[in-house]
Amino acid sequence: MSRFSKSKVIPKLIQVLEQFKGHKELMLNVSRILSKVSSDSECSKSLIQTAKLNFLADLISEWESQNSFIVRIAFVLANLTTFFDEAREQVSMHIHKIIKVAITYFQKDAEVG
Repeated sequence: MSRFSKSKVIPKLIQVLEQFKGHKELMLNVSRILSKVSSDSECSKSLIQTAKLNFLADLISEWESQNSFIVRIAFVLANLTTFFDEAREQVSMHIHKIIKVAITYFQKDAEVG
């Protein structure tokens, strides 16, 4: 995975998310890749260095109705904030949005269950 990090692909993936926000399938595929690479330490550092974690947090609320996308982006943010203070700092300003989406999901789950 370190080759993945060194090739500068991760910042380009974030750019794809920014430039193609309306393309559901592309967004989902990029989120799949990011969820995989966020488990690797070097790739995680590359993600944090993009300084776009706030953008990812914003996407959670913007794409609230897309369960698969939300789960993957939440997984990415969880991986990053678990081990890196800088990630926590970037995401902390947007935690209210993440909590709002989580509450919505808990309420939907309670209605179904």
